[in-house]
Amino acid sequence: YEVSYGVAFSEGDGPVPLLASGYPCAGPLQRGRELNPRGPEVLLKEFRYRTPSGPSLDLRGGPEAADHVDVIGNSEMIRDVLLAASGRRERIEQRVHSQIFRLTEEIDRRVDRWRQSWKQKGEQVSLL
Repeated sequence: YEVSYGVAFSEGDGPVPLLASGYPCAGPLQRGRELNPRGPEVLLKEFRYRTPSGPSLDLRGGPEAADHVDVIGNSEMIRDVLLAASGRRERIEQRVHSQIFRLTEEIDRRVDRWRQSWKQKGEQVSLL
């Protein structure tokens, strides 16, 4: 990531860093029932931002927008939401462009090392 004037910039969606939005879905929600007690499948789908070609009056970025709130108008996302709501989840494919799975593995390794160090000290550790 890049730091400019004391602010860290990283992959993500405007004000929402990739780790904040992606880590729960790529890690804890897929691993077990602690954070996902009913056990529905968690699917990750990332959208690349595409600016409209040619002049556009759409203030939200058009049907292929992927930036923060503008993604609500993304026609592919709307299609996926309708497919999921109608019970046709099998027609939605996972798509990941970022390094979220690699980052999730690194976080998990660090958390495991932290847990081990606390156990060696005899401390009780309870993390999800």
